[in-house]
Amino acid sequence: MAEAAAPQTFDIPTTYKAAVYNAPGTISTKIVELDTPTPGPGEVLVRLTHSGVCH
Repeated sequence: MAEAAAPQTFDIPTTYKAAVYNAPGTISTKIVELDTPTPGPGEVLVRLTHSGVCH
């Protein structure tokens, strides 16, 4: 039987960078820095390390 992997822990940053798109039909995407939200009851905070965008 395989052993269970040790849980990974990491510090949660206070801010994160996000691509924000505000105006449909224009090139208006901006990279902004936002406060990291605090999960409420029944919610989780997911760390995303990679993402892809299809056009």
